[in-house]
Amino acid sequence: MSENNKDYIKNESISSKLNKLETNEEGIDLKGIYQSIYRKKRILFLITSIIVIFSTFNVIKKRITNPVYQGSFKLLIKDPLGSSGSTGNFDQLQFIKETGSGQDVNTLIVFLKSDYILGKLANEYKISSQSLSNNINIFRGGGSRDKANGILTIQYRDNNLVRGRKILQSLSDTYLNASIEQKKNRLEEGLDFLNQQFPILKGNTSKIQAKLANFREKNTFLTPNSQVVTLKTSQSNLENEILDLEMKNNRLLDVREKIVNGNLSARGFVDSIGGEDGAGLSISDIDQAILTQIINVENELANAKLIFVEDSIVIKGLQARLDKLRPLFVENQIESVNTAISLNKSMIDKTKQERKKLIEKFSEQPLLIKEYENIVQDLEISQQSLLALSSAIQSFQLEMAQEAVPWKLISYPTMSSSPISPNISKGMINGLIVGLAVGLIFAFIRDRFDYVYHNEEEINEDLGEIVIGKFPYFSFLENIRDTQESIIKFFIDEEIEDIKNSEFVQSRFQLQESVRKIASSVKFLGIDKTFKNFTFASSMPAEGKTNVSVIFSIILSQLGYKVLIVDADLRRPQVHKRLGLNNIKGLTTIVRDKNYDIEKVIQKPSKKFENLFVITSGERVLDPTPLISSEIMKNRVEQIKKLDFDYVIYDTAPIYGISDPDIILDYLDGFFLIISLYNINRNIPPDALKNLSRSGFKPIGVITNVVKSDHDEKLNSNRKGEGLLEKNYYYNTYANYISSESKKLDNESTKKSRFLEKIMDSIIKKFKINQENFFIDKLNKLNPKILSFLKWLDG
Repeated sequence: MSENNKDYIKNESISSKLNKLETNEEGIDLKGIYQSIYRKKRILFLITSIIVIFSTFNVIKKRITNPVYQGSFKLLIKDPLGSSGSTGNFDQLQFIKETGSGQDVNTLIVFLKSDYILGKLANEYKISSQSLSNNINIFRGGGSRDKANGILTIQYRDNNLVRGRKILQSLSDTYLNASIEQKKNRLEEGLDFLNQQFPILKGNTSKIQAKLANFREKNTFLTPNSQVVTLKTSQSNLENEILDLEMKNNRLLDVREKIVNGNLSARGFVDSIGGEDGAGLSISDIDQAILTQIINVENELANAKLIFVEDSIVIKGLQARLDKLRPLFVENQIESVNTAISLNKSMIDKTKQERKKLIEKFSEQPLLIKEYENIVQDLEISQQSLLALSSAIQSFQLEMAQEAVPWKLISYPTMSSSPISPNISKGMINGLIVGLAVGLIFAFIRDRFDYVYHNEEEINEDLGEIVIGKFPYFSFLENIRDTQESIIKFFIDEEIEDIKNSEFVQSRFQLQESVRKIASSVKFLGIDKTFKNFTFASSMPAEGKTNVSVIFSIILSQLGYKVLIVDADLRRPQVHKRLGLNNIKGLTTIVRDKNYDIEKVIQKPSKKFENLFVITSGERVLDPTPLISSEIMKNRVEQIKKLDFDYVIYDTAPIYGISDPDIILDYLDGFFLIISLYNINRNIPPDALKNLSRSGFKPIGVITNVVKSDHDEKLNSNRKGEGLLEKNYYYNTYANYISSESKKLDNESTKKSRFLEKIMDSIIKKFKINQENFFIDKLNKLNPKILSFLKWLDG
C-alpha cells in the first residue's frame, strides 16, 4: 500500500471505531436488542395475540365450568375499649388474663388454619383439612389498608355456592367456640398458677416483717430518722458549750497578763471576774479580806489626794500601807487565775471528747437508714403483691363464673353469589404480560438467526465508515457462479435478447450510476492521483466481490478509463469465468518466471471494450502463499502499476481467515470493503478489519452489495435491524472454499432461504398418513399460501 494512502487511512474514523468495538464488545446493546425485536414485530404481535386470545378463552371457560365463590366474616379478638396496659406490679397477671391472642397475630392465624381447629369441621363436610385450610385466607385488619391487630378478616373460597355458605357459617361458629375453649383453658391455667404463688408470697411477707422487728430491737428505736434528730441537737449543744469555755479561757489569759504587768487594780480585778460564773475564778475568804482592804485603802488614798498634798504624812502613810498589801494580793491573784485556766481547759477537752463520740455515732446512721429503708421497701412490695395476687384470684374466679364469648362477630358470614375467579380482566392482563414476554423472547431468538447487516446505517454504526457506494441487486448476477456465463455480454446491447426490458435497463443503469458514485468518491477523497492499484475485498466468499470487480472495471472502461483486471485469487479464481476467457497463462506464469513478458499474459475480453484488459490467475498451484509473498510477486505488481493503465483492479481471496489478501494489500494502494446485505454475519467484517488494522491496513471505503433476490425484497421492506449467526459455519465454509473448487459453497444465506420451507415440510411429514388423505391434499394446496404468510410473518 502506498505511503500517501497509508497516511490518509491512519486518520480515518474506522480505526477508532474498531478499537471502541474491542473495548465495548461485552456491553449490553439495548438499542440492538430493540432493533432485533422491532424487525420481528410481526412475530411478536402474532404470539402475543394468540396467547392473549387463548388465555381469555381459557378464563371464560373456567368461569363457566369451574367458578370460585368467596365469602367472609370479621372477628373482634381484642376489646378496643379495654386498658392499654397495667399499672400494677404484677404485669404477668394481665398477660395471663388476655384472651384475645393479640400478643402474636401471625401465630394465631397459623393456629386457626391448623388441623387442631379445622379437623372436626373437615370431617363433617368430608373434605381434607389441608384442602379446607388452603381455601381459607386470614389477615389482620378490617380492610386491605387497615392493619388493626385486634380484628381478623376470614375469607373462604369454594366452587360450590351452597356448600360454601354452610362451611362459612360453620367456620365462624368453630372459631367462636375455639375462643371460648381457649379462654377457659387459659383462665384455669392462670388460676392454678396464682393459687400456687399465694402461699409463697404470704410466707415471704411474714419473713420481712420479722426482720424489721429484729432491726428495731437491736438499734433501740422505732425509726432511724428520730434518732438522727436527737443526735444532731446534742451535737449542736456541745458545740455551743465548747465555744463558751474557749471564750472564758481567753478572758482569763487576758486577766493574768494584766496582773503580771501591774495594769489591773483590785477594783479592775473584781470587774474582770464579774459576771455569771466569774470567768471560772473562785476567790477564797483570805483573798477576799485582802482585796477588801486594798479597795478601802485605795478609796481613802483617793479622798486624801483631794484634801492633802502629795508630800503629806497622810498620803504617804496610805501609800505605804497600799504598797504592802498589793504584792501579797498579786501573788494570790496569779495563782487563782492559773487555777481557773487549768480547770477551764479540762472542761473544754471533756466537751470535745463528748462531741467526737457523738459524731462517730451520727456517721453510722446512713447505713442504718439504708438498711431500714430496704427492709421497709421489701415489706411494702411484698404486701402490694400479696394484695394484687389476692385481687387477681378473685378476678379470675369471677371471670370463670361468667359465660361471655371473648371474640365477637362484627361482620356476619356472607358469601357472594357472583364468582370472583377466574377474573376475565385479570386473565387478559396476565395473558398480555405472558404473551409479550414469550413474544419478545421468540422475536429476539428468531432475529438472532438473522444477524446480518440490513442497511448502510448499521454498517456505519458498527464500523464508523460512511458507505461510499451501493451495488443494487441484478438478477443475472444471482446464479452467475453456477451458470458460468460471461458478465460482459450483459453490457453489449447486441447480445441481449430483451433489451427493451425496462427492469433490466433500470438495473444496469443503477449499476453504472453506482460505479460513477464510487469513482466520484475516490476523487472527493483526494487520493485519485495515487490510487491506481486497488482491490474490492470481501470478508467472506459469495459476497459478490468478483462480480463487483468485473462490473466496476467494465463501467470504468465505458467511461473512457483504461482498466486492467488482475485475478489474484489463486485459490479459487473466478475472473476468467466471469469474462469467458481461458486461464492457461496468467499471474502465476509471470511470477514463476521473472523474465516472462507481462504483455503476453494480458487478454482482451471483448472487442466492444477497447479499454478493458485482463490478467487471469494462470495455472493452479497447491499452496499459493509462498508465491504471493515472494519478492518476484512484489516486483511484478510494481511493474504492472507502471504499465499504461489508469486503474489496475485486483481480485483477491476473502480477507477473513486467509493470509493471502494481507500480503497482496501491502503491494497495493488501498482496498474497498464489500459487505453483502442480508447475507454476512455482522460479526465477521469487524473481526476481519481488526485483524487487518493490526498490520496497518484500513479500507478506503465500504461498498454494499445485494446478492439474492429475497435479500433485495427484504432491503426494500425493512431497513433496520440486526441478529446473530453461528461463526463456526464460516470456518467450515472456508474449509470448503480452500479444499475444492468444484464443491458448492453452502452459505448461510442459502440456509436462511430454506428455513421456512423446511418448517413446512416437517409439518407435512408429521401429519401425513397417506397420499390419498384429504387433509394432506388440502394442506399441500394451501402450502404456498401458508409459506407466503410465514415469510411475511418473518419480515
